[in-house]
Amino acid sequence: MKTKYQEESTEGSNANTNELQQKQGETLLSQQDSSSNKWGDKEVGSFWVRQTKKGDQYLSGKVVIDGKVHNLHIYKNAYYEGNGQPMFKGYKV
Repeated sequence: MKTKYQEESTEGSNANTNELQQKQGETLLSQQDSSSNKWGDKEVGSFWVRQTKKGDQYLSGKVVIDGKVHNLHIYKNAYYEGNGQPMFKGYKV
């Protein structure tokens, strides 16, 4: 059983904690906004994970190079042996 003082200090502590968490959340959001703006300026394309009829996954998306949009598919290299060969290969669609 809590005394009146313990209840008040707990409520005050919770209020301070909530206020601190809110301020930290606002700071994180503003940091995310500024960092996403930095990355947004560098973005050249987007990809989605797709699946072939056999069930193999690949990436499908678009990139913009010199103002032109290029559709690409990126597949895992089934013959990758680690000897300087690429792990993934991209194909213009």
